Amino acid sequence: MGSSLSPLLSNLFLGIMERNIVKKLKETGHILFWTRFADDILTVIQKGSRDLILEKINKWDHRLKFTSEEMTDNRLKFLDCQIFKKDGKIEFQKIWRNGLDTVLSNYRKSVISKRYTENNIFTQLHRTRDSCSSQELFYKKVKELKTIFKRNSYPESLFDKKLEIFEKDDEKPPRPDFHHTITLDYTSPNIEKHIRGLVRIMKKYVPDFSVNIAYRTFKVQQLYSGSAK
Repeated sequence: MGSSLSPLLSNLFLGIMERNIVKKLKETGHILFWTRFADDILTVIQKGSRDLILEKINKWDHRLKFTSEEMTDNRLKFLDCQIFKKDGKIEFQKIWRNGLDTVLSNYRKSVISKRYTENNIFTQLHRTRDSCSSQELFYKKVKELKTIFKRNSYPESLFDKKLEIFEKDDEKPPRPDFHHTITLDYTSPNIEKHIRGLVRIMKKYVPDFSVNIAYRTFKVQQLYSGSAK
């Protein structure tokens, strides 16, 4: 793995390239639209400008090597979206790399806090909505998302309940002003029961006590010494 600074430095490096090269290509009309996530770029260009654009950005630094992929049958995959043309308009919708067999986390077997696994439904609903260009496409993909969660052992009733809440208010709730945060290794589901009991006792004696409980994954490798290899 690279340094934790790598994404930041890469973003800064490409940002300089955009200011020096892409800006000029926009001004001359060769690039009509440009958006980037890390080193994945989606762009709309003037017809016949592809080779010129690739030449300019690849010449800027010999360590850069961009390639391009064009629409096929009016469709193009970009990150976790499929972009396509419909009735003369550009539309996009959510896709999953492994389709309906996508693994999220097994609801019954996952060694993750139930609070996190259940709220993952909200996370995926937000991502799906943001990755769809219309409500019609969103609800089409919600059906697929429900199937994915079902195959990951999530109860259908839980998904329906979370979807109903999402439809009533899709805004993220305001973050409470906690006084303290306790971060614990999540070793088993039993830990949540004991922590809830501890928080109730604290509130009994200190009513204004406010705490946020956070869990972190406990890595099995932490149980072994590095010298054991």
